Amino acid sequence: MTGEEPNTDEGAPETGWPGGESRASDEGELASGHVVSRFAVPEMNCPSCVDKVEASIETLGGVESVDPQMTTGTVTVTYDGAATTEAAIAERIRSAGYAVEEETESLRLSVPEMDCASCAETVGSALSTLDGLGSYETQPTTGTVVLTVTASGPTTEAIVAAIESAGYEVTDSTRSGTTDAGTDGELWTSPRALKTWVSGVFLAAGLVLEFLLPGVNTPVGTTLGSALHVADLLFLVAVAVGGQAILRDGYYSARNLTLDIDLLMSIAILGALTTSLAFGEALYFEAATLAVLFSIAELLERYSRHPEQTAKPSTTRR
Repeated sequence: MTGEEPNTDEGAPETGWPGGESRASDEGELASGHVVSRFAVPEMNCPSCVDKVEASIETLGGVESVDPQMTTGTVTVTYDGAATTEAAIAERIRSAGYAVEEETESLRLSVPEMDCASCAETVGSALSTLDGLGSYETQPTTGTVVLTVTASGPTTEAIVAAIESAGYEVTDSTRSGTTDAGTDGELWTSPRALKTWVSGVFLAAGLVLEFLLPGVNTPVGTTLGSALHVADLLFLVAVAVGGQAILRDGYYSARNLTLDIDLLMSIAILGALTTSLAFGEALYFEAATLAVLFSIAELLERYSRHPEQTAKPSTTRR
């Protein structure tokens, strides 16, 4: 995903990277003095996550538009380079509770003369002298070098120069972003989804013990004089697994004084747990149900926004 840029004057620097004329973290300096930067935020994987990141960035002066893409975990920001900086935007993303990672691209170079094992070793030795280069693979059977490069690493020109200095001509180069929206299958097997399914299994197991196998649902301890049964422990595990992301997002909502669904759900879950542990009211099932159902709802909303399910255009605001 690349953010849609305002019209620029002819001759403005390119925004692509690596190897582009302007390449600081996918940053393109526009003729008007404005800048477009893209940030990789892999943990921004739910609708409420998007809202948090967008709201946090918009508190900065000079920000013109924010285009968060939940399905790719990226945020494209257009801003006045004289009013704010890329570092300030990244800090606002972190303050919302989400890590900013450096994006990578795959660079494929055609080196037809690299057709033997020793040739590949020579090219590899040349590449190893470059500081900041990510992983690379030399393929002598196809005369190809495949590299993973970052915005802060060496440019395409520097990589080509290193290979050619070893005596091997580079005849072609292609690059592609490694960040994509993923398939529906990947969505349902993502870390958030797996935690949801595991949480659901513990919730279901607790329900079976409590309503279908009461003889097995024996007390295993007490909390403030109230019995704690096996089913209650299963419900607590369901909360711990499925509610982790919810409580985390709720914490950052509270810290940023944002009243949203994550904060409300966190209060509901913690309220049910507090009532159970402190006052003897057995609301473990309610807490687990909130965690599982809300997590499923988040996944369904993310699914509905997936590129394979909708052809809606980007929601970049002008």
